[in-house]
Amino acid sequence: MKSTFNSRWGFLKYYFSRNHLLWESLSIEDKNLVLKNNVIKNNMIYFDSEKYDLNHGHLGDPTLTLRGKKLMDFVEEEKPEAVLELGPAQGYYTDTLFSSGSIKKYVGVDIVPGFIEFLKRKYQKHIKNKTFDIQLWNCDGLEYMRSQPSGSFDLVLCYSCLHHIPDRLNWIQEASRIIKLDGSIYGFDPTHYLWRYRNLVRRYAHIIWKGFKHRIGNGNPCTHHFLTLSELKYWESNSDLILREITFYCKKRRIPSWCRYLAMNVAIC
Repeated sequence: MKSTFNSRWGFLKYYFSRNHLLWESLSIEDKNLVLKNNVIKNNMIYFDSEKYDLNHGHLGDPTLTLRGKKLMDFVEEEKPEAVLELGPAQGYYTDTLFSSGSIKKYVGVDIVPGFIEFLKRKYQKHIKNKTFDIQLWNCDGLEYMRSQPSGSFDLVLCYSCLHHIPDRLNWIQEASRIIKLDGSIYGFDPTHYLWRYRNLVRRYAHIIWKGFKHRIGNGNPCTHHFLTLSELKYWESNSDLILREITFYCKKRRIPSWCRYLAMNVAIC
């Protein structure tokens, strides 16, 4: 079977198509290739956790960023006790969770080993003093969720994480299963609109020119399919997820959904 990724057209189709439409069209062989290379690529990009923290450590600060403020407002209102955070990286948003004072159980799951080791050092005081139940796992988030009983968590947090996930519908279905009846899935992620296309052209133009098949061995194709309104609605119609809030933002300004093509981020709950 011919792979989608052995041509420039295949590359363009993969990176510029909406994730929920594209994923189901891929062959099993190509899906396995993407899943495998997603782990490779993320470990290549984020291997130096200390350096990444220096450049991005401000992201979760509610006094500095919209993402941090939105999360702070959410946890202060909801006061979750059992939280699963998927893709915590260096704990930018974990700090905001812990500062709420309501957490009794926290589980952080990341496919990048360096991030988990970083978090173990960062939160060693919590772990040693057993301030609350804190677990850190280096594994695939979907595999972890499948191992958990239904209704295990008050909150599943996916902050700047979903665009790294190729098979997102399965993630949403499992996340919907493991939250309690009054629980929430909360995410804040980049969108797949005009800003996305600009960044893709700037970042991947050289790969398009050279031909994609020469890049497969270097960890491509992976995934960076950002979120669109149509995909969010697709999740809702194919899972137990009920979307209470879909808010689009351009920089720090909230914009109406009909202006979403100018959006840079979307918050979902």
